[in-house]
Amino acid sequence: MNISSILITGDDGYTSPRTRLLIRLLKDTYDLRVCATNTQQSGVGGYMSIREGGVWGEDAVDGVPALWVDKHPVDAIEVAEMYYQRTFDLVISGVNWGANLGGSVISSGTFAAGYRALHDRLAPHVMVLSWKVPFEMWFAIDQQETPIDSFLEYPGKQIVSMIHLAQTTNFWNTAMVNINFPEHPSNEVRWTTALPNLRELYPPLVLDREKKTFSYDRDPRVASPNTNPQFDSGAVQNGIISISKVHKDFTIDPIDEKQQSWTLI
Repeated sequence: MNISSILITGDDGYTSPRTRLLIRLLKDTYDLRVCATNTQQSGVGGYMSIREGGVWGEDAVDGVPALWVDKHPVDAIEVAEMYYQRTFDLVISGVNWGANLGGSVISSGTFAAGYRALHDRLAPHVMVLSWKVPFEMWFAIDQQETPIDSFLEYPGKQIVSMIHLAQTTNFWNTAMVNINFPEHPSNEVRWTTALPNLRELYPPLVLDREKKTFSYDRDPRVASPNTNPQFDSGAVQNGIISISKVHKDFTIDPIDEKQQSWTLI
């Protein structure tokens, strides 16, 4: 498998440090394009602006041609399909600030953008990249001038290694992978399956029966999380890079015991 052209997308804004990190890592090797949201859109899942439509524009990010879309991540994918009128070798969605694990991926704009790109046939292969950063960083408002040098070593080097490995393994004989990096630097990688019970990772929302309101815990941790490394969440909590295969029919492969883990070079 040869990767020469890559479309970068995501839900954090087309000028976010996450987007610029990928550009810095990849622009000297690949033909890059960017199409992503104009602003931070975490947690919108697969929302589409079917009723109201939206506005888009052209720009450049660190010298790479870019499209911005004023609505949601899936809208950006729809705009990319109609604007480019071509396919790419790979779509990368991310790098998301905050892990996308288990069934929580259905709420992720980053995951939804990647999954939509696969079904819109923008590329035969999709990588969704997420990084387990502290919760207070999840909804941070990013500026184009935010330094990214500190991210080049991690997860930057690991991202480059994963893309190279994807080429040498024919993308692991799948169409889409969901990759989650633990908070602290790691080169250990493990195939995982999705955590089946999100209550072993995130607490339920807070429901006020008198005020008829609900809210989400601003520090989404549980007292005894499931740390089994066969699950995506457990691997990340154990400081292991989690990679899961996601097919077009939304199924995730069982773990291949023969190739369960490896170390990036």
